[in-house]
Amino acid sequence: MEQVKKKRVKNIRFRKLTERECFRLMGMEDVDIDKLLASDISRSQLYHLAGNSIVVDVLTGIFRTMFIEQNAEKGQSDALF
Repeated sequence: MEQVKKKRVKNIRFRKLTERECFRLMGMEDVDIDKLLASDISRSQLYHLAGNSIVVDVLTGIFRTMFIEQNAEKGQSDALF
């Protein structure tokens, strides 16, 4: 197995996403995020909640593609969307 040399890069800073940013990436509205942040849920649990969900826009795109392709083969319109 080939040895991989690791380069050390100095002075790089990483910024951790906030809980709000994580939920926004998942497609949640700010009103709903405010409700979650106002609750007694710990920060780590909020990160878990955001990470254990699926992006609604991505899921919608997947379903749209599936049904459009399926209906195109049958000669139907995409009435679902």
